[in-house]
Amino acid sequence: MVSTLSLLFIICTLVIVFLFPLGLLIYLYRKEKISLKAVAVGALIFIVFQFLIRIPLLSRLGALPQFRQLMKNMFFAVLIGGLSAGLFEEVGRYLGFRFLLNKKLSWKNGVAYGLGHGGIEAIGAVGLAYINKLA
Repeated sequence: MVSTLSLLFIICTLVIVFLFPLGLLIYLYRKEKISLKAVAVGALIFIVFQFLIRIPLLSRLGALPQFRQLMKNMFFAVLIGGLSAGLFEEVGRYLGFRFLLNKKLSWKNGVAYGLGHGGIEAIGAVGLAYINKLA
């Protein structure tokens, strides 16, 4: 049985994870006129490079006995996890700015891109996991 306090904090986390990025998006769009295209590109790049490429690739590698043995060592697990996340995110960020936002390089679009990227990361990585826990 899950305690009432745990359920309360799961619900609080869900509210923060979903409403904070959305509220910040609405605020910055009204106040600073940020580009919704840049927000969408940030979210799309995260989805493609993390959820559709990196995580399935690491899952396939996890089926290899040599890789599983290597991942038992905490140093290599952290190194591979961190380096792969950084590599995929930076390649995605470069391609997003280079080909999808190449004519719109400004601080506002950088913030908007980061809001889309971080917002979808929070919703996808934390929000969906907590919805699963709540169910």
